[in-house]
Amino acid sequence: MKAPVHLRVERVIDAPLEKVWDTVAHGFGQVSAYNPAIRSSTLISSERSGIGCTRRCVPMEGGFLEERITEWEDQRRFKLTLLASSFPMAVLESEFTFTPVHGGTRIQQDFAYRMRAPMGWLSSLMKGRMRKTLERGLDGLVVYLGPTR
Repeated sequence: MKAPVHLRVERVIDAPLEKVWDTVAHGFGQVSAYNPAIRSSTLISSERSGIGCTRRCVPMEGGFLEERITEWEDQRRFKLTLLASSFPMAVLESEFTFTPVHGGTRIQQDFAYRMRAPMGWLSSLMKGRMRKTLERGLDGLVVYLGPTR
């Protein structure tokens, strides 16, 4: 298998680190509340946060993704890995890093993916679409946690 495609997106959110962490990490099962690409999301594990916490997401276009947190450093970073999907993905990992900045929080998402054979060659062609999806997710978080909330 060829190497995964890597993307990085980030935003600065006008909210304290604790609030951003609580929404994204402790609210892992409620990603659909702020990410416009996700129709619904629910926790499917007995773990409510931290390593082992698992969610099922239904994207707006249908299908499903099941993702599990595999790494966790409280109020600093966590990493998730795809467990199962209706999409032909061989690899999907996403690491979120949270850094306090002047009066707010920088959230950085490092994303790696690769489609299963024989569709692996499409992975690079999807890079622009995947980047837009990731950016829309972080933009949704900015609005959700913004000053009007």
